[in-house]
Amino acid sequence: LALENSLDLVLDLFLSLHYAPPLHLQNKVMNICQVAESYHRSTQDRQLMTDEEYATLKDVLRDACPEPWRRWLNDLLSNGNGPSFKARVVDLVAKAGSVGATLASPFNNYPGRLRDCRVQYAHWLPDKGLSEERVIELAALYDVTKIILEACLLQDLGWSQTDAAGL
Repeated sequence: LALENSLDLVLDLFLSLHYAPPLHLQNKVMNICQVAESYHRSTQDRQLMTDEEYATLKDVLRDACPEPWRRWLNDLLSNGNGPSFKARVVDLVAKAGSVGATLASPFNNYPGRLRDCRVQYAHWLPDKGLSEERVIELAALYDVTKIILEACLLQDLGWSQTDAAGL
C-alpha cells in the first residue's frame, strides 16, 4: 500500500493496458500524436518568423508585460516560434499526398479533430465520455494518422509519393 501513492500514475497506465481498453485507445491516440509531432519536428520543422524577428517580438511583449507575469510569459514564448500541432498535421497530410488527402477527407477537419483529442488527453479535460461513436472516432484517428506517417516515412526511405500511397 505504501507504493500505491508513489506509483499511482504508473499503475494507472500499466493496468489500463490490461483492464481498460478504452483508456488504452486514448493512450494509443496520444502516442501517435507524439509520434506525428516529433516526426514533423525532425523532418520538416520550420519557424514562423526569423530568429531575429522572434527575439524582437519577445522583447516587445516582455517589456509590455507587468513584472509579476514576465517569467510566465517568457516560459510561454520559449517554444512559440514553431507551427501549431494542427499545422504540423496539415503538413504531414500534404506530404503523404493522395493517401493523406483521401484518408483525411471523411473527417470533418481531420487536423482539428486530432488536435482536439491531443489537447483533451494531454490535459485530462472533462471527457465527452467513451460512447461507441467516440471509440470508433478515436480508432479511426489513430489508424489514419498511422497510415499517413507510414506514407511519409516510406518517402523518406526513397519511395515515390505514388508508390508509398499504393502500399
